[in-house]
Amino acid sequence: MNLSPIERSVLKLAKKLLKIGPINIERLYTISILNLRYDNSEISQAIYQLFSKRILVKGSKITKDTALKNQIRNKIFEYISSNPGSHFREIQRTLDLSIHQTIWHLEMLEEFGFIRKNKISNKITYFNFKINPELFKSIFMLRDVSFLRVLKNILLEPGIDLNTLAKNAKIKAEVVENITFNLQSLDLVFGALEKDTLRYFGKMEKIEPILKILKVPEVKIKKYREIETLKCINNNNIISKGDWGLITK
Repeated sequence: MNLSPIERSVLKLAKKLLKIGPINIERLYTISILNLRYDNSEISQAIYQLFSKRILVKGSKITKDTALKNQIRNKIFEYISSNPGSHFREIQRTLDLSIHQTIWHLEMLEEFGFIRKNKISNKITYFNFKINPELFKSIFMLRDVSFLRVLKNILLEPGIDLNTLAKNAKIKAEVVENITFNLQSLDLVFGALEKDTLRYFGKMEKIEPILKILKVPEVKIKKYREIETLKCINNNNIISKGDWGLITK
């Protein structure tokens, strides 16, 4: 934890108080004034920072550096970190926990700044706090194997048409059409008309960070980048002549 000397001193006193019961801010402030050689304003600011950084949580008997020592809480955190976008029921059932246990430990993880929650498609989903919230919806969608399969086929064959895409992905064309619409709405894919045929292309600069979070092997990501680069070079003259028309979302 990145703490100043005064914050470390106040935290040390806070841990002693926690042995008695949940943290009380006024009591912590008073004891800090009596025991530390700092101005009152400095102590007040240090206490504020400890709560602001979620090192301490009002009403809790634990601190951030001890929060993950609880075996169940740590197990939940590890699961969410390995499965970003997982939802409440999934976490509960996979880890074989009671509803009460799941609610309590998720609240503690959120309070101490280990995870974030976000409502997507009527589900409360959870992500490691370090993940950019702007990626939440894309990550959640791509946890669906059909979405990920369609996207991978577009990356493997930039400019692929709907029927070929459906055949390669082994998914019905109408389902693929709906998936590509959603991928375009997430700005991961765009469509372009070549004469009367709609063709799909991926946006690797947007997709790559998500694939890394989903733990797609680096060798595959590298392959997608190379294919995109090669396709751009091969199509450069065609696009510059205006034979392609971009389709907006």
